[in-house]
Amino acid sequence: LRQALRLDRRLARAEYTLGRIAWLAGDVARATAHAERAVRLDSRSAMAWHALGLCYRRQQRPDDAIAAFRAALAREPDHPPALLALAEVLIERQQTEAARDCLERLVARQPDHAEACALLGNLYLWRSAEPSAPARAEALLLRAARAGFRPEQVYLDLGQLYERRGDLPRAIAMLRRAIAADPRDERPYFVLARVYRRSGNPTAAATTEARFRRISRLHSEMIRLEARVSTHPDDRAAQLRLARVYAELGLADAALGQYDAYLRRWPDDRSAAQERARRYGRRGGRPPSP
Repeated sequence: LRQALRLDRRLARAEYTLGRIAWLAGDVARATAHAERAVRLDSRSAMAWHALGLCYRRQQRPDDAIAAFRAALAREPDHPPALLALAEVLIERQQTEAARDCLERLVARQPDHAEACALLGNLYLWRSAEPSAPARAEALLLRAARAGFRPEQVYLDLGQLYERRGDLPRAIAMLRRAIAADPRDERPYFVLARVYRRSGNPTAAATTEARFRRISRLHSEMIRLEARVSTHPDDRAAQLRLARVYAELGLADAALGQYDAYLRRWPDDRSAAQERARRYGRRGGRPPSP
């Protein structure tokens, strides 16, 4: 690609492709530079403008991202990635009506676009006072659920929709599916405990609320410990406790990484090594030697 550009500096597609390579390598600044050159060379390219918008969004430049996504749509009005990306930024900016317009256009073009259905269903559920909003939200969320997109969030939304409607058995079923999709997310436990109380099952409500409180406590502890170990890498107790919290939350990869980081620093701790082996066996191999 670089050789092609040395031969002809006007090759917009080469700049765009180099930008994608830089993006995949995590070099957002270099990806942005390539995308900017790509749109200067060929301002008609919707995909180049979309790529530039993604770069601006990653750089926390929402106004520039919105302008780039709109430039992509000016070239190709029904460009699906640009419609979705623009909607996401507009939601973050609390511009709900404009975001809904983008998503409606996308769903009209691709009725089974799972991510668009999930986002649009969420907007109808929480940010619309229209009388038809609950029915529209249900149809969209069920479509997203059938596609398997982010089931923990989609089923949580469906559970709250049915709770609001007073259909408690269906609410319970959806919330249980949300928990099955991600047992570490405390939100469905909180809602499910409330629904159990409403349905006259205080025992299940108490058990579910206890689970909610435990997961919430672990998440709070995780955030505190992550901040602690980043600023105090010699805090041995915090390093080991963070590995245990990750493990209790079911974050196996993070727990393994933290156990291995701890054992590289303190290889003499045989009990920690045994604990890692009990939890995960030989998964991930042995910790690298210090």
